[in-house]
Amino acid sequence: MYDHEVRSQKARAVGAVFAFTVLSAFALAACGSDAAPAPTSLAIDAGTPRRDAGANYPGDLVPDAGVDSPDATSSDAAADAKMGDAATRCAPTTSCPTGQRDLGTLSGDKASAPLTATGVGNTWLNVRVTEDDSSVTSAVDLKLKVTLTSPPLENYDVVIYLASSSQVGAFECQTVRAQSTSVSQTDQLAVSWPDNHPAGGQDDSKNVTVEVRHASGPCAPGAEWSLKVEGNAL
Repeated sequence: MYDHEVRSQKARAVGAVFAFTVLSAFALAACGSDAAPAPTSLAIDAGTPRRDAGANYPGDLVPDAGVDSPDATSSDAAADAKMGDAATRCAPTTSCPTGQRDLGTLSGDKASAPLTATGVGNTWLNVRVTEDDSSVTSAVDLKLKVTLTSPPLENYDVVIYLASSSQVGAFECQTVRAQSTSVSQTDQLAVSWPDNHPAGGQDDSKNVTVEVRHASGPCAPGAEWSLKVEGNAL
């Protein structure tokens, strides 16, 4: 009886050990199926050098924030200097009502030779337009045509001011009678005023002020505008 009991206990012990071994094997197999696969090795291209993040290499374009390159700085300085030179060269050397450049006299109602002028920069000029047909039986209006030609790479505008009276010393410098701001090389204007001929006649001669204004371009030395003034013409 005692031997039978001992053998039974040994059998149970062996069975327990066997069961534990089997269960452990199943547990390890289960854990092995859920485990992450082994990392795949990365192939290295031996012909391509490795670049470190943030590093600069020869040939890279590296912007310099907030700092102009020497070429850009020198170009800007040259452009500013050029603009300054243009402003200086184009500064008016004449003025109105005194200091205009006198072009002379021509007839506003009869044939006469045109007046011409050339120059560089802003200029005030004056023309005396006379009434020469003073017959009380005719009424020929006084007329004037102005043609301004700008040089290449420059643009000038032309403005006309008409005196309010026929007095020799009367000039107008503020109230514009006509103006041309064409971007072409040629600006042309024409003005006229009536011939008043009451009893005894009346002189309708007037001073006409012509302003040449620089609009754009370098105002280069030697780049002259040309002006032509014609009387009795529209």
